[in-house]
Amino acid sequence: VLQLKILEVKWSASYKSADINNLYPRLCTTDTRKRVIDRIESWARDVRQYPYICICWITGRPGTGKSTILKTICKKLDEDMLLVESYFCSIQLPSKDSKHVFPAIALRLSSHFPLFRKHLIAKLEQEPDCAHAPLQGQFQDLLCAPWTEAGLERQTPSPFVVIIDALDECDGGDEVLSLLIDAVEQGVLGGLKFLVSSRPMPAHVQHFCRLHSQTLLELDDSDPTEISADIQRFLSASLSWRLQPSQIVQLTSLTHGLFIFASTLVKYLLPSPNFPDRDIQRRYKNILEHKGTSLNALYEVILVEALSPESPGFRERLRVLHAILCVEEAASASVIADFIGVDIPKILSVAENLRPVLSVSSPDDPILVIHKSFYDFIVSRLDGPFEYNSLFQHDLTLSCLTHMSSLRFNICNIQSSFTTDDDLEQSPTDTIGRTLTYACQHWWEHFQKCAKRDQKNIEDSIAQFLTEKGLFWIETMVLLGNERPCRDTLNEIASYPSVRLTHMKNFESLVGPLAFEASKMLSRFMTISPKMTSHLYLSVLSLWEGNSLDRWKQQFHDLPRILSRRIDGARNCIVCMNVGSGIKSVAFSPDGARIVSGSDDNNVHIWDAHSGRKLSELKGHQHCVFSVAFSPDGIRIVSGSWDNSVRIWDAQSGQQLAKLDGHQDHVHSVAFSPDGALIVSGSKDESVRIWDAQSGHQLNKLEGHQSSISCVAFSPHSVHVVSGSKDESVRIWDAQSGRQLKKLNGHQRCVLSVAFSPDGARIVSGSEDNSVCVWDIQSGYQVDKLE
Repeated sequence: VLQLKILEVKWSASYKSADINNLYPRLCTTDTRKRVIDRIESWARDVRQYPYICICWITGRPGTGKSTILKTICKKLDEDMLLVESYFCSIQLPSKDSKHVFPAIALRLSSHFPLFRKHLIAKLEQEPDCAHAPLQGQFQDLLCAPWTEAGLERQTPSPFVVIIDALDECDGGDEVLSLLIDAVEQGVLGGLKFLVSSRPMPAHVQHFCRLHSQTLLELDDSDPTEISADIQRFLSASLSWRLQPSQIVQLTSLTHGLFIFASTLVKYLLPSPNFPDRDIQRRYKNILEHKGTSLNALYEVILVEALSPESPGFRERLRVLHAILCVEEAASASVIADFIGVDIPKILSVAENLRPVLSVSSPDDPILVIHKSFYDFIVSRLDGPFEYNSLFQHDLTLSCLTHMSSLRFNICNIQSSFTTDDDLEQSPTDTIGRTLTYACQHWWEHFQKCAKRDQKNIEDSIAQFLTEKGLFWIETMVLLGNERPCRDTLNEIASYPSVRLTHMKNFESLVGPLAFEASKMLSRFMTISPKMTSHLYLSVLSLWEGNSLDRWKQQFHDLPRILSRRIDGARNCIVCMNVGSGIKSVAFSPDGARIVSGSDDNNVHIWDAHSGRKLSELKGHQHCVFSVAFSPDGIRIVSGSWDNSVRIWDAQSGQQLAKLDGHQDHVHSVAFSPDGALIVSGSKDESVRIWDAQSGHQLNKLEGHQSSISCVAFSPHSVHVVSGSKDESVRIWDAQSGRQLKKLNGHQRCVLSVAFSPDGARIVSGSEDNSVCVWDIQSGYQVDKLE
């Protein structure tokens, strides 16, 4: 189904995927981890009581075997058809981005439950962008709403399990866990069980403590004797044909209860092409010399033997290791070779020598770091022969810019403007190449990770790249299906000078406005011509009026030109409507064809936006109409008045559909939710109220402000409400429960206007204190103040 393709990605985070099997090739050895596996299975299969305990959290320090346990559970539940989805996060793979978690789960649910599939498709038809919304919007629109509308919480006699591993390696993992726990607390997604794992991060612990009914498995609290016996069984199964039982007992005592220690030991001791069988006893003795030391000591042994610090070429080998660890997404030897200028055989040799801590199956496959603890060990080295070179991010950024200098117009040789990107004979990734693809996708991330002193040396190169090749970079990102990440990067670049690059006039005066205009241009392209990259030039750039993109336009002499003049001043007004009394509020209809106004004559007026002709006059209010708004479908109008009432009108006939009584004083602000289902109103009576837009019934009364409410607004996904008040505060509310989520303090006088950003991630507020404040919705922090 076309709508579901929005949720698809070209990779998999499933326990069956090639990348995850390269990271975690084993299941738990027979007769090991029995207690914890049995307990998880018992939880997963328990159908005796409904509602079920719907979330189980496995936590433990690095190396306690969380991922291998979950992979084993995945296989067991999958065989019994109880596994809906498995999602393994990794800092080296695209699965580290939390924006992929909920779409992946929704896509799998759609294949299991036809009713869910039906309602999910309907949601995607109505709001295609909900797949790319902030996490809370994704969770509500892709999972909760379709599941509830399908009535599946009442129709699943046996539980189905969703498994998410290593949330601590997922950007935004805190919010993912918080949303899941909110759903469990509210009884949403009944019939589904969630099994998650992570290190005991403070935020994760705090989230989980909110639950009254919970299943918590802390691997650090496992019986040490039992763990030691399991590790000995694992070592015996792997090494008994090469080492004596007494030697295995000695190795077991060194592991300190860490399965990653035991697993790394096995990989270190077993023979490989570069280390024949005769080296096992020598390596065994080498390990014993570090008896009683930590996992880091084992990593040190492996590094010394693999990289040979005293032999020629050590710096080059160390550079290869740093490249493997520092890439934003696991890369093959050929891609790494292109970036650091080292021959592919040398890179493969380093990877093979480091096989105990790295995984590489073929020259064309990504080289993976087996465990995050090794990554942490390397990047924390501040001295010694294996000192981590922080300048490496600087070098990678420059290398990305160098490779992107080859970008050109029509890089995939599209022959006709009628050709869609899906019709190309060869995939864009194959045409563009893996190295250039990586550079386009990750150059800005590498720049952001540079030390501040190193960034200064690159800014001129970035300015030159964006002015000369920026348009071709956008084209390439569109072809790769990365329009939204590209737009996000442009927005970050546009705002970056005000944060850290003010010392560089060229960057601030030239690149900032260029990136800002380019982001707007890309947004327009995504609206009118998605999947037809040629129209980035023909239909969007050619008609763009912003001056900042003139340099790009000048490269194409045959582009269509539109001659126009900007309307400035009252004398250039297109149309003027004379109401005859003071105007308190105006709004366009969604199609731009009509205008609604509220005025001092106590009436609501509807006007033809093109001719200025009055279409209707809506009478009913007994005092001035202070706020008006169209519904998202343009069928209804809501108005708020100083007669203390909110009224809903038919925008076509002018008939009053409902009068919403409840406020005890002047109504200052009204708004429809983006889905048209709700209305919010703010009043001088210090309350915010939420109403059902169809029935007119009051659903919630939001109290907390200490003075008159001046302004209200819904978030883009109808999940949150924001309000501004004479008490100088901005407050964020849960639209469904009415619960106050955040109180934002910072203004010194009455807050007169509030609005959400289009992605719902930020709020802007304007006040009588002459300032505009920008707030982050998740943290509640003020991220900018415009004065």
